[in-house]
Amino acid sequence: MKIHINILNSTSERRNCAGAAPDTARRPVLLACCRGLLITGLLAVFFLQGLSVSVRAETGREGVEYVLHIEGIEDFALKRLVEASSVTLQERKSYPPATIRLLRRRVEEDIPRLKAVMRSEGYYDAQFGFELDDKAAPVKVLFTVTPGPLYTLRRIEVEPADGSMLPKERMPSAGDIGLHPGKAARARAVVDAEAALLRLVRGMGYPYPEIAERRVQVQHGARAMDVLFVLDSGPLARFGKVEITGLERLDEQVVRDLIPWKPGDPYDPAPVTKFQDRLRETGLLSVIRVEKGTVSKTDGEIPLKVVLTERKPRTIATTLYYRTDEGFGGRFSWQNRNLLGGGERLGFTGTLSRFEQGGEFSFRKPWFLRQDQRLEATLRLADDQPDAYEARSYTGRLLIGRKLWETLELGVGVQAKASTVTQFEEKKRFKYLSFPVSLSWDGTRDLLDPQRGGRLALEASPNLDLERRETDFLKILGTLTHYVPVIPNRRLILAGRLSAGVEPGPDVLEIPADERFYAGGGGSIRGYAYQSVGPLRDGSPVGGKALLEMSVEARFGVTDTIGAVLFLDGGSAFSDRILDDSADVLWGTGVGLRYVTPIGPLRLDVGIPLNRRSDIDDPFQVYISLGQAF
Repeated sequence: MKIHINILNSTSERRNCAGAAPDTARRPVLLACCRGLLITGLLAVFFLQGLSVSVRAETGREGVEYVLHIEGIEDFALKRLVEASSVTLQERKSYPPATIRLLRRRVEEDIPRLKAVMRSEGYYDAQFGFELDDKAAPVKVLFTVTPGPLYTLRRIEVEPADGSMLPKERMPSAGDIGLHPGKAARARAVVDAEAALLRLVRGMGYPYPEIAERRVQVQHGARAMDVLFVLDSGPLARFGKVEITGLERLDEQVVRDLIPWKPGDPYDPAPVTKFQDRLRETGLLSVIRVEKGTVSKTDGEIPLKVVLTERKPRTIATTLYYRTDEGFGGRFSWQNRNLLGGGERLGFTGTLSRFEQGGEFSFRKPWFLRQDQRLEATLRLADDQPDAYEARSYTGRLLIGRKLWETLELGVGVQAKASTVTQFEEKKRFKYLSFPVSLSWDGTRDLLDPQRGGRLALEASPNLDLERRETDFLKILGTLTHYVPVIPNRRLILAGRLSAGVEPGPDVLEIPADERFYAGGGGSIRGYAYQSVGPLRDGSPVGGKALLEMSVEARFGVTDTIGAVLFLDGGSAFSDRILDDSADVLWGTGVGLRYVTPIGPLRLDVGIPLNRRSDIDDPFQVYISLGQAF
């Protein structure tokens, strides 16, 4: 057990227990107070330990030990559903019965519950029996199930209620709401169909539909189910007045410009959802609520009230990380998200680590000249000192990004960079003007912990040497990631990443060392030191004109907050082209832990080099940071 004591002084003057400034005469009093505090703390620790023991003794109940089996159900998913619904099985260890008689009562009470589960899945004639062998140790409980025939859907009808404004000929069909004759008569399917029916009718311009009657009849003779929905559509509506409340610093016109419908358009909840998504993407609001009013009887318009609460405009954040190849590092950032009332962002990010010391100022103007366009300007000052080189650089970048679709953006910009680079005791000065063109696609919904979908980032940047034209070069880099949920609810996710880059142009040594490709490290090939995978000279990285990196991860959710990861990384940097003879593809593997926090998963990875090179690679590398590896 470790006891950490933190003493925070709010003033520069020390005080004793009585509040007076200590002096030589009062030192015994101070020592006595401190001794008393220490004794009190130890007593508290022992008390908490005793309380913990008593709690464990109370929750670690003793009772009849038994095992349970269910026979007769061939369908794997159905069997798992029945097992999950069995109190006898689920409380076998946490709440064991005190006697055999109580165990038998628990089993008997389980049967009606499990029959209801089977009926909900379409097995209305299911029969349950059980055997209890109290002579065995542990006691054996066996459920025997005769599922019987699977009932199917027969007639599915949707009819208008008296006074419904939606004509009968426009009523959604059974297929439209996901019910098909001949399919299993599952209760979940009927409930989902009702929700789908209401959703479809809202999309037809009726904001307040209701199910006046739902009639479900099970015909045991025909082993079938008939379903009837009686629908009251409510009044037909058109978009009316929009009232916006809660804004303090953000200009109201900014919000109105994000509304995707026009007054008088037929009501449809889809544009309302799109509007909410647009507001959420701004990052300026903490509360977004759209409330529907009453449909006007005169003109059929429905007013909407948009209730908003702004986030605090300024954010200060600090991030710390540790990697065995880089040591400790940190990042400090400050941001104002609404500088001039139109969502403009001004920020500063400072980085301090063994390999990098620098700062970056950024300014971002959303909705620049048009709603789907942004302007971004950055100024970066850096002093990079990795093992491969030393570089001091000043970079200015101006970029205009335009959304081609909701998840696809095209960027075009101009960049100027002046740098002094030293490698292998040779110092060179460079001045480059480049024109980056980027294409990015994001089909995920979480920046730090994506669980499905994919991302694509592709950038091509012609670099023009302002002093020597023979050293112009083109830099192209693309990264594709994809996430597949094998078991829902974070239990098993497969994640993959593929990166490739090339730099057509002069010889590799003519390209600035800080613009070449490098591989190895926590964000590249885990298990190898930072930038160490690729061409080497006397054990030091040279960098390359080509890059290939591959990664695959299996992410397991152990609990809701703790996860485990198995990973395999591979790749290298190459002197001329991908997979030339200048370097071998190296592989690394390892395991990791994830702890889910409100701001993203805390990551701990241990990487092991599979192609360990003597006198170059350590037996393992450790990486601690915030967010997934990719």
